[in-house]
Amino acid sequence: MVDSLLAAGLNVAAIAHALAAAGFNAVSVTADTPLFARSIATLASTFGQQQLLTVGASSVSSPDAVRAAAAAGARFVSSTEARAEVVAAAAALGITSLPGVRGAADAASALDMGATALKLFPAASVGAGALRGIRGLGGVMEHVPVIAAGGLEPESLQSLIDAGASGFAIGSTLYRGGDSPRDVARRAALFAAAAAASAPLPLLPL
Repeated sequence: MVDSLLAAGLNVAAIAHALAAAGFNAVSVTADTPLFARSIATLASTFGQQQLLTVGASSVSSPDAVRAAAAAGARFVSSTEARAEVVAAAAALGITSLPGVRGAADAASALDMGATALKLFPAASVGAGALRGIRGLGGVMEHVPVIAAGGLEPESLQSLIDAGASGFAIGSTLYRGGDSPRDVARRAALFAAAAAASAPLPLLPL
């Protein structure tokens, strides 16, 4: 999302402040953009030091991208699928990796790789049933953080909360091309209200 805002010439600092005010606790920059490292560094120096938002990187698919993100100040990386080399690179640098999983088998494989948190993706497609399947494995799967991401709308959150979501990552449904900072702030408030309706949960624009 941050990349789209920069490309549109919008005030990223104002957007980030609005997200923090709405209850979001993290922001990420996608790794497949020329603005990737610079954007992370800018956000980390402003918001990371103030502990307003944890800054990370999304769509991370290689150890090189993990290292670039960490060097710029990222504290977490997320991926659309589980890759052992990405999980290992993040662990070596002391940052959190959120590998993408679609269900119980993927989740078990990701934990075998050393992951300590998971990203259910695309959550809007695989649905709450996939998350219930993960939690249903028992043991560590009952407690490992699972962030739901991909195509979510405010009304999508409750079923995932009921299924055991630890938090949510919101991307294209939070910022759409042409949106103003006020539009983003308004939509962020809707997501925050939906997440807080059951229990306060982390919200990350990823």
